[in-house]
Amino acid sequence: MRSSLVAVALVATGCTSRGYAPLNDPHSLVATDGIILLDDENGETLPITPDSVVTFETDQGWTDPVVAVRLCRTAIDFAVRVGDTCDGSFRLAAYDAIRGVHVETADRAATVGVVTAVSAAAVGILVVLGVLNPFRKAGKSSSGSAASSSVSPSAGPTLKYPPRAHVAGRALANIALNTVATNAFPSSPYESELPDDAAPVPVDGPSFSPREVRRASISVLASVDGRASLFSRDGLSTGAHVGLRVDDFIDIGVGGRWLDGGSMLQGNRVVPTAQIGLHGELPRARWFALGLSVEGGHGNDVDVFLDARFGARLEPVRGLWLGIYPLHPSYIAWSNGRGAQWIPQSSADLSFGF
Repeated sequence: MRSSLVAVALVATGCTSRGYAPLNDPHSLVATDGIILLDDENGETLPITPDSVVTFETDQGWTDPVVAVRLCRTAIDFAVRVGDTCDGSFRLAAYDAIRGVHVETADRAATVGVVTAVSAAAVGILVVLGVLNPFRKAGKSSSGSAASSSVSPSAGPTLKYPPRAHVAGRALANIALNTVATNAFPSSPYESELPDDAAPVPVDGPSFSPREVRRASISVLASVDGRASLFSRDGLSTGAHVGLRVDDFIDIGVGGRWLDGGSMLQGNRVVPTAQIGLHGELPRARWFALGLSVEGGHGNDVDVFLDARFGARLEPVRGLWLGIYPLHPSYIAWSNGRGAQWIPQSSADLSFGF
């Protein structure tokens, strides 16, 4: 549920991709390699991932928004699970009543871009203030308040899309309620239409397999990289890390870096390092992502190693990512007073999540 909360929070703040797809065979909505691919109303690919928020358009109106990971399939309708399995799920919508589905997916690539731009601007401002006013204390931070607005709910199936507040706001409220309070998903309007003595409908299974759900929530990540600089031989280094990718978005890892040179030092020097970063896939092209990573370390031969990189990542094979970072800054402070320097580097890495 943590990944669902993160995704819907991004939906609510605007970093999203939206689309509508007609459905001729709703029962066929089953994920392959962690993703359901549909054709939207314009004939373009519209993916549904475990953290997508889906709202079905039916003959009776729009259903409640549901995080796709909670969808279960029966012989006649979609249901919404309230636990770890589809047993005891709430009915959502009958297949023969569904016209189409509205999909809203968190745009993590846009989020990474925004975070990178804001961070770069903040660092630039701090550098300018540090150069021009080295003894000036940091100014007070200001905080802004966001105004909230209410949007009336959808009136019926004639609307092409459900209102944004209906999708993001109600989904976030439902998920939060389900996670921290009652552990129950709100019943659908179709459930009240069932007779009291209706027999349980056998469940065919979830739209996403347990392994796909687990990988979307947390996966083990292993990576290796190589870096070089046109400006200094001290920029040559290689690294290896293992860690986790959380919510298919946040990377954390530990490992080591082999640094070459350093004043009068000869040969490679090993520095234990840790790194944290963001991985943002494009909603409609999941094979492309933007990557942001910060790495830091300390060792016997190096007092401080810092590196920040931003670039593009490509996925030629499911789970295998090739990252390219054209130019990024690194800082090395060698131990025992052997000097410190900023080095512009170019690098590439190879990572695999499983």
